[in-house]
Amino acid sequence: MARTLESGEDIMMDEIERHMLLVSSSGERLLSEAFERLPDPLGLIEGPSVREMRLIALNGAATRIVGLTRERALGRGLQQLLPPSRQDWFFGSLARCLASGEAWSYRTTLALPQGRRYLEVSLTPLAASATGHRRVLLHGRDITDVRRLQEQLDKHERIYRAAVESSHYTIARYDRQCRRVFANAEFIRSAGVPLAELLDKTPLEYPGGPAMAAYQGAMQAVLAQGEPDEYELRWQDSKGSEHCTLIRLTPEFDEDGEVVSVLSVGHDITEAARYRHHIHRLAYYDTLSGLPNREQFYTRLRQTLAQADTREGWVGLLLLDLDRFKVINDSLGHVAGDTLLQETAGRLSEYLVDSGFVARMGGDEFAILLPGLDGREVLNGWARAVLELFEEPYLLMGRELVVSASIGIALYPDDSLSADDLIKYADSAMHHVKDNGRNGYGFYERGLTIGLTERMSLEAELRKVLERGELELYYQPKVDLLRERITGYEALLRWRHPSLGLLTPDRFIGIAEETGIIVEIGGWVLRTACEAAVRWSRGGWTDFTVAVNLSVRQFLEHDLAGEVGAILVETGCRPEWLELEITENLLLEDRDETRATLGQLRDLGLKLAIDDFGTGYSALNYLARFPIDILKIDRSFVQGIGRDESSEKLVRGIVSLARSLQSCWWPKGWRPPGRRPICGR
Repeated sequence: MARTLESGEDIMMDEIERHMLLVSSSGERLLSEAFERLPDPLGLIEGPSVREMRLIALNGAATRIVGLTRERALGRGLQQLLPPSRQDWFFGSLARCLASGEAWSYRTTLALPQGRRYLEVSLTPLAASATGHRRVLLHGRDITDVRRLQEQLDKHERIYRAAVESSHYTIARYDRQCRRVFANAEFIRSAGVPLAELLDKTPLEYPGGPAMAAYQGAMQAVLAQGEPDEYELRWQDSKGSEHCTLIRLTPEFDEDGEVVSVLSVGHDITEAARYRHHIHRLAYYDTLSGLPNREQFYTRLRQTLAQADTREGWVGLLLLDLDRFKVINDSLGHVAGDTLLQETAGRLSEYLVDSGFVARMGGDEFAILLPGLDGREVLNGWARAVLELFEEPYLLMGRELVVSASIGIALYPDDSLSADDLIKYADSAMHHVKDNGRNGYGFYERGLTIGLTERMSLEAELRKVLERGELELYYQPKVDLLRERITGYEALLRWRHPSLGLLTPDRFIGIAEETGIIVEIGGWVLRTACEAAVRWSRGGWTDFTVAVNLSVRQFLEHDLAGEVGAILVETGCRPEWLELEITENLLLEDRDETRATLGQLRDLGLKLAIDDFGTGYSALNYLARFPIDILKIDRSFVQGIGRDESSEKLVRGIVSLARSLQSCWWPKGWRPPGRRPICGR
């Protein structure tokens, strides 16, 4: 029974051993199959020492990479497989690997017929063989594609860095605290300081200032919102030079989608900004005075009225026009006129810098906007203060000149809620002041608009007056009081208006002067007066003159001497019959053109007279410089004779002056009965 039991146990042990052998054999087959099928190259080396190790196993992937068959590779020593230049390095590294018992990796390159391959090889120490030989598993990984991709990335990185460093754009990177962590060469050059002074600083820390505070705020918004933005930055470099940069702020994200930094790419638009500013100045500022122009004033006026509407405040509009500016401009020249306008602009802007808005509307007209007023009464003080600015004489072309101004005032909302109406009403008030003596101010009244409409209508009709034949000349006699006889006539212009009747020059000559129509009208007056002189001569009267007034514009803006000469020839009028009257204002400056024209008229044989003598701005020395034949004493002096001792003395002085210059003199205005005949030729 015992033997039978032992026999059964033996049979069981045999079965177990046979099963274990089968399992072992099956596991080896699985390992062998896995070793062969793995896509990575695998090899097994074995030997009693490092330098005696041989290759004992090689999978298919390895044979394909190294280009060797198993027959040629297996059993060969490492000294046969490795190049001599690499053997010492490899065996030294292998010895350290075996001594430590830890895996070791390295990268190598294989030059194969199909091309260069890059491998990452791991050496893993294994248990010794039954014979006591050391074993090492070689595991290779083909990193050729990865290596080439990395090389491409490195190449692109180099190109990118080169582009960034050589770019004409300023490029910088800022972290979440807006500290500068990178700056390219152009950024460093523009800043004008070393890189060390730029890094780890916020824009507010360097270069600092209000503009950088706003820029840093825009950057913080990009960091918070994760949306790109554009920002136009005006800043100063270390030398104080002004720059303008258009910056693109782009958020940069980490793998979790969080904004970690901002890339700032800036393009220098300094020149474009300057050009844009120049265009803006041309569009909205007057080039002569530097003040805002009409366009900007209209914009500012509408904005101010809108604000006043919400705040229930008053707004004052003052239109200011220089008195007799055209006379000064025509007589002293455009340079003097420009200087006068520039100094006026300076006085107004300096006085109103903190209280109002001043603009040049064109010509010699300025506009003043006064917001936030308490009512109409305060405008009286403002208007008087502005007029006081003109009490100080101007220095023009080396001489002092006192210039006055006329101001028209309109008030919002009392006069109108419309910006256009306010300007129109202030203009009406200003012209009313001019028509009533100038050098003052006046508020708009409803009846003034009618006068402005009439003025516009007269201007339109005046352009057709010659075509319609509506002008007429009347002749006022000039009397020699001592001889009690008529010595000639003065041609007086009248306009027989179809609906307004007979108009005197004070109703339309100013408009003709402003519009330039006076040149054409003046030519008609000259021709008509010469034709009248010829008719009188046919009656046997030849010892006379007919006097014709010339405007400054007529005198300066075309060939007056040539026109007069042609009219004399065409009409047959003798030169000694014609007397031309000019105003003192024309002679304010000793201009070559004025002297030449007067000389040409004198050469034609004409007489030259100064009208309204004693009312101009000029000094008396012009009487010695210009060829003047006759002084016509202004009516305001003559009317005082017999009643005002001062006027009488003044007239006697003018008479003495005329005699000393061997000139004739005439008092303007007819002698009333009872007046002493103290004046004569």
